[in-house]
Amino acid sequence: QPRKPSPSLIMMKGAIYTSFHSPITTSTTLPIPPIPPDGALIAIRATGVCRSDWHGWKGHDGDVRHFFQTHGPPFVPGHEASGVIVRLGSDLAAKQSSSSSSLRVGDRVAIPFILSCGTCRECLPPRNRPTICERQHQPGFT
Repeated sequence: QPRKPSPSLIMMKGAIYTSFHSPITTSTTLPIPPIPPDGALIAIRATGVCRSDWHGWKGHDGDVRHFFQTHGPPFVPGHEASGVIVRLGSDLAAKQSSSSSSLRVGDRVAIPFILSCGTCRECLPPRNRPTICERQHQPGFT
């Protein structure tokens, strides 16, 4: 059975960098981001740091540069993750109580590398290429 963090947790641990090319360090004082109504808080149990993260760290990725300009440091790399649901957003929690959601606190989940829109010309037939979706979002990276 996966461990469940305390619901009162307000801080998290993560690998961070504070500027491009700077050493990657571990911080235990990162605030847990707010949970969107249609989202969930996942206690990460495993994550990968891949070539995309390396490009972000080097300053090659426009999304990471934009993050630093908009939010400032630190940046937490690692967007290929799996873990355990510890909290559901308000919309998902309401669906759970009406049994219309299959997601539950305690479920083990894998976070997809790319969330595609399913409606753009790359996602739809005849192309069927959701990995190059025109409106994609990459959780934990962008």
